Amino acid sequence: MERDENYRIFYENRQAEALSLDEPRRRQLSQWLARFAPASGGRALDIGCWMGDFARLLPPDWEKWGIDLERHPLLPPEVNFCQANLEEEIPVPENSFDLVFAGEIIEHLKATQAFLDRCFRVLRSGGLLILTTPNLSCWLNLWRWYRLGQPFCVNSDTGQDGHLRYLAPLTLKSALQKAGFEVLDLASVGGLEFLRVFPPLHRLMFKIFPMRGKNLMAAARRPPIKKC
Repeated sequence: MERDENYRIFYENRQAEALSLDEPRRRQLSQWLARFAPASGGRALDIGCWMGDFARLLPPDWEKWGIDLERHPLLPPEVNFCQANLEEEIPVPENSFDLVFAGEIIEHLKATQAFLDRCFRVLRSGGLLILTTPNLSCWLNLWRWYRLGQPFCVNSDTGQDGHLRYLAPLTLKSALQKAGFEVLDLASVGGLEFLRVFPPLHRLMFKIFPMRGKNLMAAARRPPIKKC
């Protein structure tokens, strides 16, 4: 397989700890799984599964699948693994999963809309997509735009973290809807770490500006097929 920029970043130059789900994203994921995912379990696909952090959040009755450039040695053995370049395909049958998770993946891909279209096709009727990505509208980017005139790695020319683009909340919502999804919820998490020593102020800032967090998250559903 060709060793592209993303491969070098994620498999040669990065420490494993840096790629684990942090607590804000883990907490939001757990809430959405409780609200939106089938209570009886099903088949789940983790796109860009890396060490399998998402699989560890799922109950044991879920059938777990993962896709990435290579199988990480710490990926749980119960995760069925497929090797693939996500820029080209999602190598699983259509209409075969009840839940798809894509954590910090879409910002690395050239064909953003094509990727969402593929996610839609592999989900069954009524299936759930949960997606996380860096937030173009976060406080850090606003500060960088004010001070430097250039948001943090919004295109490939910046050469940072292999990101091709960041998405803002309305842009992500529009792309999901264009792919056919019903958007159930949008949230942002993380950021303003310096305010964590003042928890009431930290909570107040997120209450007043709920979509300025470091990571943007979306929960969306493939609409159920209406029976005649």
